[in-house]
Amino acid sequence: MMIVGRWIWSGHDRSRSVLLVTHGLLLVVGSVAVGIGVWATQAAEHSGANGGGLLGPVAVIPLLIAGPVLVWLCGPSPSP
Repeated sequence: MMIVGRWIWSGHDRSRSVLLVTHGLLLVVGSVAVGIGVWATQAAEHSGANGGGLLGPVAVIPLLIAGPVLVWLCGPSPSP
């Protein structure tokens, strides 16, 4: 990421393609984390209905981490 930042700062020719690759990878990782958070929340709800579910709030952690990452990735891109 430091190399990408340096390339953007200096106006390197490949900075746009590198940004697309890094943002694409982070978009995939963030989307998977949101999916895991939704699945874990549903599993916690099912477990709570059966008398368990003490760790249900822990299922929200992937959503709290991945949600802002996805919002950041889908926001406006800076002008070069």
